[in-house]
Amino acid sequence: MNSVYASLHHACADLGTRLFTVSRIGDGVATRVYTSDAAAWPLSGEKPVARDGWSAQVLDRGETFVANRPEGFAPWFADHERIVALGLTSCANLPVTDAEGLVVATVNLLAGEDHFTPERLARYHQLLAQHKGSLMHDLACHPDP
Repeated sequence: MNSVYASLHHACADLGTRLFTVSRIGDGVATRVYTSDAAAWPLSGEKPVARDGWSAQVLDRGETFVANRPEGFAPWFADHERIVALGLTSCANLPVTDAEGLVVATVNLLAGEDHFTPERLARYHQLLAQHKGSLMHDLACHPDP
């Protein structure tokens, strides 16, 4: 299961991503199915998805969330202090949608301050598009991490 995630992870790392995770979304919960750093950010069980501005943007509308400084993500991420303690001060959450347009997963990228420029975001979206078929296949074939 990890090969498709690892391939996308390494491509994103080449662009400067320092922490890479993938979360499956379903039934009001998010389940981390891949992490680039199991020691700092381990795979975990289900976590309830809060109904807030972040979920409206990413999960309901299928739009990428970007915050290039901690104050941009702190209101939405209960674990923002832990993220910043790792030296990660910007994030992007890219939704992965199925054929009906429903968000089934998010690709979560963390990096240093002001990392997610429009040019880099365009490249990250290209990488996600290149890997989407494999991601969707793996998510369907492996419903549990």
